[in-house]
Amino acid sequence: MVFRFTLFMSERSHRVSLGKSPKRDNYVITPDSYITSGNHQSQAGNDRGALAAYDLAVRCDPGYARAYNYRGSFKYARLGDILGAIADCDAAIHLDPNYAIAYANRGLLRYSNRQGG
Repeated sequence: MVFRFTLFMSERSHRVSLGKSPKRDNYVITPDSYITSGNHQSQAGNDRGALAAYDLAVRCDPGYARAYNYRGSFKYARLGDILGAIADCDAAIHLDPNYAIAYANRGLLRYSNRQGG
């Protein structure tokens, strides 16, 4: 089963101050920053770090559907958590009813779940 991982940029972001250095103040951290980190961690085989990064993407902007879709795709592809992945796809669809990739992923997950994983 193949899940499509796509990277979409968001206008939603959070500003954080990283300390006293003027060069490092007010970095903008977006959910996509965490998604990118999760992708890198996953590719490096660090599933725990990847899941933490995807969780941060969701926490950074709970209204960002793509963060849920990435986390759901990861949960299934790397952790085998079909029900958790379906729940994340459901959340993505609830937030963005026009998000076709989330519908496709949820359909594949439901089919896989009926076939016994």
